[in-house]
Amino acid sequence: MFAVYVKPHPPSFLDGRYINYINYNIREIEGRKKVIFMEKNENGFTETEVDAEAIVWK
Repeated sequence: MFAVYVKPHPPSFLDGRYINYINYNIREIEGRKKVIFMEKNENGFTETEVDAEAIVWK
């Protein structure tokens, strides 16, 4: 499992947080690059869409 930090940005990430993911895809949606993470959570897995420029890759 991997982790990245997502900086605060609207509409769904008003607080920054870490995402624990197993894989990701990069797509261009409405002229903006988005990263869709397959995120592990307590209920299984969720796809989480994030603006590419808000991600801090380490």
